[in-house]
Amino acid sequence: MLNERYNYLRRGVNCYWNSMSLLLEQFDLEPLILKHLNFGYVYSNPSLDITFELEAEQPNNLGWLQNHISTSKSKVVPHKLREFLHNNTESFLLCVDVKVLSTMYPTFPPVHDYHYLNIVGVENENVHVKDQYFGYHGQIPIDLINNSIQPKKIKQAGEVIKLNIETARKNNFNDEMIKCLKYEFLLKLSQYLQGHFQFEGVSYYTGTTAISKLYMEIDQVFSYAMSRQESIQDNWNFLIRRFNTCFLYSREGMLYYLNKYHHIVSPDTVKLIGYLEHSLRITRKISFIIMQANLKKKDPQQIISTIQLNLEELMSVEKDIHKEIDTVYQKLNIMERSIID
Repeated sequence: MLNERYNYLRRGVNCYWNSMSLLLEQFDLEPLILKHLNFGYVYSNPSLDITFELEAEQPNNLGWLQNHISTSKSKVVPHKLREFLHNNTESFLLCVDVKVLSTMYPTFPPVHDYHYLNIVGVENENVHVKDQYFGYHGQIPIDLINNSIQPKKIKQAGEVIKLNIETARKNNFNDEMIKCLKYEFLLKLSQYLQGHFQFEGVSYYTGTTAISKLYMEIDQVFSYAMSRQESIQDNWNFLIRRFNTCFLYSREGMLYYLNKYHHIVSPDTVKLIGYLEHSLRITRKISFIIMQANLKKKDPQQIISTIQLNLEELMSVEKDIHKEIDTVYQKLNIMERSIID
């Protein structure tokens, strides 16, 4: 049973899988999102770059999920949106330009970027939205949604993703899925212990390695963000969002998963969950420092030393996490080998 205080946590770094998890949850298939989670943290270079490409568009990355999840993709044009919404009876994902939504709803960031909303219904001139990634649950006027799918800057705008309902109903959670998830969890543990992974030819660092790299390159991180050819406000928003994605959201996803589904992948995670919670508190503190600096119009150089002090504290906790993940990994490995033997 999930502790209610974890309900607000994101399901990883990818907005698509955050919204897809809500669709899958209707059919008790949400545990499958493990395929697209990691323990965090994730760091690549001073641009805080992270791959936002839709993994759903790359079949090789779906792996064993292809046996259990089937989706359809289409596109709705603005002048057909109202008709489409009123004729549709199932929940679906809709790709929007998130900056358009921010003009009325500050929950969403004022940055031109694609985002997948979970549309759960329509009432008169409003759309019912349940958004896990930015934490908005409520109504949005159809006219605003219509403006957000104008393909001016976001080529994916207007894209509709639906879950194949018949496939979802047929593939009730079963022993084959549990076997796949246990194997996937071992891979996630191993990936974290290695300290790095590659995706689409880009190297990413995780855990203690990620913190160490950020600590050493923090000057470059701020320099890169502030050198963008945008307004100072936009540059700060860029920095905050990228930091949160690489550090906050990646960790939130696994913490949510272990609290809700530890009985599936490994019952021996109580200690690990405690360490992950501790690290998340420190990470939120760093995020808050950056946001406050933005609001108070501070020079980035004024907060770098403070951030580094918090990173040192974070590193201390992360070493405990590394040890505990290694312990869990060794135990699960022994269990798996005994089952095979």
